[in-house]
Amino acid sequence: MGNKPIFDRGLIPPIILSVFSLFGICLVFLVVKLHPLRTAIPIENTNASFQYLLISTESGFASLTPEQEPAATTTSDDDIVSLASPTRTRLPINTSASTQTTASTAPLNPGVYDDADERIIYSGDWTQTKTNNVTLHVSNTLNNTATIRFIGEQIRIFYQSSSSLGTIRINIDGLEIDLNESADVVAQSEWVSPLLINGTHTVTITHISGGSVNLDAFAVPDPIKTATPTP
Repeated sequence: MGNKPIFDRGLIPPIILSVFSLFGICLVFLVVKLHPLRTAIPIENTNASFQYLLISTESGFASLTPEQEPAATTTSDDDIVSLASPTRTRLPINTSASTQTTASTAPLNPGVYDDADERIIYSGDWTQTKTNNVTLHVSNTLNNTATIRFIGEQIRIFYQSSSSLGTIRINIDGLEIDLNESADVVAQSEWVSPLLINGTHTVTITHISGGSVNLDAFAVPDPIKTATPTP
């Protein structure tokens, strides 16, 4: 019986095939590493500005969207209502014992208020006169001011008109309207503001020209639910 060979020559082909397969796998990994298929995407810088939206939760303020721009405020003759009449009936008013130049800044609620109410702040040398149980605050000096805050959507200003009186400038939240208090007859006259957004508003009255000017009373009407306010 012959000697059996130590190494089986039939295993040589599988071994050679395995070596070439391992070499091929290593070659593929090497090629992928040296030549990546994915390329970096360049990031482009843009000049578009960031837009934001303000949301207001307090009544009396309107929010602006990024597409909206604030509209310019214009004043027409329809905004100024003059109801002077020598036979006008005087409205009942809430009177105050005295006028204080360091008055409270609390806003006025709907109602009618005398010129001596402590929540009306007078700046300058205003003088108070009283005739037939009617009180007036009179300014003889230009640039004297009176400031009022109220809660509502409209305010009415009462004054005594006369031929020798001057002009006041009424500023409501930045909207300015000039009112000439002169008239051919002496009478209680009234100015009515444009309809505003229901909320808290600040009114500043300034003596800007002419002779003396006066303030008699102020009225804040109840809000009109069916009205369309102007911005």
